[in-house]
Amino acid sequence: LFPSRDDRRLSFLAATLCHLQGELTKRGGSMLAFHGRAEVLVPAIAQALGAQLVVAAEDYEPATRQRDAHVADLLGSRFTLVKDHVVFSPVEILREEDAAFKVYTPYSKAWRAKLT
Repeated sequence: LFPSRDDRRLSFLAATLCHLQGELTKRGGSMLAFHGRAEVLVPAIAQALGAQLVVAAEDYEPATRQRDAHVADLLGSRFTLVKDHVVFSPVEILREEDAAFKVYTPYSKAWRAKLT
């Protein structure tokens, strides 16, 4: 969540969501927007809508992984994470002993080798 209601990013998000809602309305669609903690809202909204599947972009930070694990516990098989803004997830590029790289150059070489 944003630490302050005065954060300019909130104004940007609000204006963008209003614009998107207008565009969706022109095409016969609509949108719901919520503000709050995802680990509370996502399961509640899924339940209220009777969602058969909730798809979210995977994130790799410890706090977001914990959040997603909590949502997955609540939704079970109805919750799916997909790779979004990366070519390879952290578990797809590991050293031989299944550990994360700590030095960029060997990681870069492994990344490029996996690409081909």
